[in-house]
Amino acid sequence: MREVKICLHFLQPCLSGLKNEEHVKDDKAPHYVFLRDSSGDKALLLQERWNRIMVFARKAMSRSIKPVYDVRFDPIIDGPIGIHHRFYDARNPNQYKRHEAFLEGTQITVRAVLPDGFSKADIRATLDMGGRYCGITEHGWGEYGRFEVISVD
Repeated sequence: MREVKICLHFLQPCLSGLKNEEHVKDDKAPHYVFLRDSSGDKALLLQERWNRIMVFARKAMSRSIKPVYDVRFDPIIDGPIGIHHRFYDARNPNQYKRHEAFLEGTQITVRAVLPDGFSKADIRATLDMGGRYCGITEHGWGEYGRFEVISVD
């Protein structure tokens, strides 16, 4: 096993999906937020999100999905969090939801532990495929969160 550091560049916003109860008290607060680490500073993306896109990618590549379940991602994401307005009625510009998000153009860093036999080239190819067609997001799977892999170190 070995740890790698993966840098991703978002081509579409990666939206949060946790309803924010503070929005009821403060109309300017986001409707949806990310889970946060214990300091409250960093967003979390849980293992199931990574598994979903990696299983899709491995199937699309006609490769075994078994190694995917042995890759362990650190849930803490290092990257700037912004606010994205998701409009859901094109005829009414006042109907939108505010999401915390990794905005289009944002670069994030995530750490992962790879199992023996699963190389840096394997994780890069798998994430490239998943990022191109599915993306990673907590809201609107397949509609948001598409990314490209910048590096795997």
